Amino acid sequence: MLSIFNRVFFGIYLRYQAWTANLNLAYYKYRWAKEITFGDSFKFGKYSTIQILSGLVNVVFGTNVFFREYCSIICSDKAELNIGDNVFFNNYCSINCLGKILIGKNTIFGEGVRLYDHNHGYEIPDILYKDQPMKIGQIIIGDNCWIGSNTIILPNVVIGDNVIIGAGNIIFKSIPANTLVISKRETIQKELL
Repeated sequence: MLSIFNRVFFGIYLRYQAWTANLNLAYYKYRWAKEITFGDSFKFGKYSTIQILSGLVNVVFGTNVFFREYCSIICSDKAELNIGDNVFFNNYCSINCLGKILIGKNTIFGEGVRLYDHNHGYEIPDILYKDQPMKIGQIIIGDNCWIGSNTIILPNVVIGDNVIIGAGNIIFKSIPANTLVISKRETIQKELL
């Protein structure tokens, strides 16, 4: 009897999760109808969020864009975010757009990828870092790229088409098309005394 109860409860739970994800998406489509364009087959996983910090943004999601669970998108005043068709974001990805982020079609992102098109200023000695003006740049990612898990992409980077970036990289320089990026880390083993 418990087994039947568990199956029924789990089925209801899955329907509830799908319903809440669809409700969140419906809210975003209504609330930000002028600022955000959603392509067909847009999917937004549970606990994922979109924050528009002001109404003067241009956000475009292409057809068949899929964000899994716990993803975060933040756009600020005059930001431009354009995500091409058939783009996939795995769990825990984060897009922080104060300037411009363009992502080409057929690109996939592993878990925990972070995109930052800005950085805090630090040049003014009499002002706290948190109060200094942001340095806003842009990120451009080409078509058919694979960005590995836990990669961080920093401002003013252009990533060409057909690029593969291995897990755990910090990308702060542009990468030409048809390139494989890996971080050569050595595992050092020493005998304990």
